[in-house]
Amino acid sequence: TIQPTPSDSKILINGIETNYIDAPFMTEFQYEVSHVGYLTKSGSYTIINDWTLPVVLDILQYTLTINPTPANSSIIINGVARNSITVNYGTTVSWSVSATGYTTKSGTHTVVEDFTLDVLLSLGYFTVTFSPTPADATVMINNVVQKSFTAIYGTLFNWSVSAPYYISQTGSEQITKTYTKSVTLQE
Repeated sequence: TIQPTPSDSKILINGIETNYIDAPFMTEFQYEVSHVGYLTKSGSYTIINDWTLPVVLDILQYTLTINPTPANSSIIINGVARNSITVNYGTTVSWSVSATGYTTKSGTHTVVEDFTLDVLLSLGYFTVTFSPTPADATVMINNVVQKSFTAIYGTLFNWSVSAPYYISQTGSEQITKTYTKSVTLQE
């Protein structure tokens, strides 16, 4: 009799699906024990008496590798900075990929084979909002009257804030994050 671990494994003895064989003394038989997610074990055994043959299957391990674009992205897998992980078959892995100026992507992947996950980050959009004093001052961003501006990371923009009887202020900036810009005009 073959006693497998895990207990619901598939057992073949001499090519027939069964977990035992009745045979005369010194009969040799071939066996194979398999289960999804485990390494198949096989071998031969010669019957010399009634005996139970324990067969413990080893869990298969697979590697998940993350291939990010841009290549210098920061990769976190199961809370640790790394670009690959080897885990037992069927393990669900959590991951996130981030890079300065890009929108972070994250997710989970159930590992059932060696797999490379390609992750393409998109440029992030950021917003600058102006908060002028006096509150009714005119804000112009890139020659358009508006108090907020949204653009992709790294975009240069020109701004000016003006109001009657106040000294105007102007500037040029590169958007690298979402923020509020306070501008106080002097009378």
